[in-house]
Amino acid sequence: MKKILTILIVVAAALSIATTASAQTAGQSGGSAQTSEPQAKRGHVMQDILAKLNLTDEQKAKVKAQIAKNAAAIKELRAEVKAGKISKEDAKKKTKAMRKDDQQVIKAMLTPSQAKKFAALRKEARQKNQTAKGAGGVKSGGNTPDQR
Repeated sequence: MKKILTILIVVAAALSIATTASAQTAGQSGGSAQTSEPQAKRGHVMQDILAKLNLTDEQKAKVKAQIAKNAAAIKELRAEVKAGKISKEDAKKKTKAMRKDDQQVIKAMLTPSQAKKFAALRKEARQKNQTAKGAGGVKSGGNTPDQR
């Protein structure tokens, strides 16, 4: 049980690193706090979704490897943006493509029942995000509707 918990924590940390890097890239591109907040939450949302899928040790290892690969690539992109080698917009597009790649790799390794649950949990998370955006309420650091 401790081994599974440790693996989940490592996967969660890798997800957090990847999404923090992408959130910082978005924040550096002049996005508002409200714009970058959902990006910062992506890692936690994915972490929660993966925890609910009851992944095997092999699946956890594959997820961890995939996320670590893209986390390193995102870190490189951030360095390239700082060095002026790539635009912030291009880095954001590449980061989005990496996240999509993560999703495809994760889906490919799931059993049919896990894949169905994964899709349902992602849909639920997207709906919650849209509801929060559509409510017009102020999120921490966000703008009220009349300030936009």
